[in-house]
Amino acid sequence: MDTDAILNAANTSVNIVDSDRTGFAALTSEDFMTLLLTQLQNQDPTEPTSNEELLNQLSSMQSLASSIELSDTLEGIVSNQQLTDGANFLGSLVTGDTDDGVQVSGVADRVVMREGTAYLGIGLQEVPVRNVTEVNYLFLTEQTDGTDAGSGESETDSTTTDGSETDSSTDGESA
Repeated sequence: MDTDAILNAANTSVNIVDSDRTGFAALTSEDFMTLLLTQLQNQDPTEPTSNEELLNQLSSMQSLASSIELSDTLEGIVSNQQLTDGANFLGSLVTGDTDDGVQVSGVADRVVMREGTAYLGIGLQEVPVRNVTEVNYLFLTEQTDGTDAGSGESETDSTTTDGSETDSSTDGESA
């Protein structure tokens, strides 16, 4: 038994390809032009490709390139929107479910983007922005003399995922 062949096979590296970039999605404009030129160079001289067929192929290539570019642009817009939504929750008391289904409540202290999904950091846990079920915003109101109401009144606005809102005001004075 040849153990060297087995060891060499075990030490070979495997290139991992992004699943979004397989098949036609993996073709770039340069790849298509290379294919087209190869086709032209190897065509049957007695029956050359017609101009109409070449134009159709170029048109198809342009359409494919535009679709890929549009898809990439839309992915970027969605990512930016998720980050914006997450940033709006920073400093708020948030309740939501982790990817494992564990309900977490706490103050959102960070927003991170991982594999196309925005996550809110709540302590050591992370909740996808799409899994947020309740948000409690804390607003400090300004007193009539213009000073900060840090020790005065505060207002909480609670919003749930069903769109209902509750408002409550509290007086920060102690008895």
